[in-house]
Amino acid sequence: MTFRKGKIVYVNGKPVWTPETEDLTINVNVEGAAKKNLVGEGDLTADGTEQCLIEETGLGLLEGYVDLDEMESGDEVVLVSKEDNKLGYLEGHVDLTPMQTGDTIVVKEYMQIKAAGAYVLYATKSYSDAQDPPLLHVQTKPAKDKIKVTATQTAGTNRTLDVQFYRRLEA
Repeated sequence: MTFRKGKIVYVNGKPVWTPETEDLTINVNVEGAAKKNLVGEGDLTADGTEQCLIEETGLGLLEGYVDLDEMESGDEVVLVSKEDNKLGYLEGHVDLTPMQTGDTIVVKEYMQIKAAGAYVLYATKSYSDAQDPPLLHVQTKPAKDKIKVTATQTAGTNRTLDVQFYRRLEA
């Protein structure tokens, strides 16, 4: 944001810039705006099991991949998770470009609504064969406690999928 000469800028009720100075450019964190933090990206090789792509327990960037070839068929892999008690949700992308005829990948979303409770499944979506468009956008529901997104390749040749997720905090 740029302030021009002739305006007084206040921060916490105190003037920090007056019209006599030059133009002032500052970064502003708008109160109440949602914040996004990259929590993971990489690639995932499917193996017929439900596999975790990313396990997120704090803010920050997590990069890498989960090799689904190392899992047993039918295992569930966590793509991304949020594990604190701050209101927020997860948002990101899974690149399904490697999928071919005969492949099926199931993406599931879970939420824990009680601190000492277990994850509860609330959404399931299956993707079969080559996808058009191939980039899957995933946005979880907001939650105070834990959230996770998983993937299971249930049919076809195990594939490696690129993934990238952000943690979005509610201000």
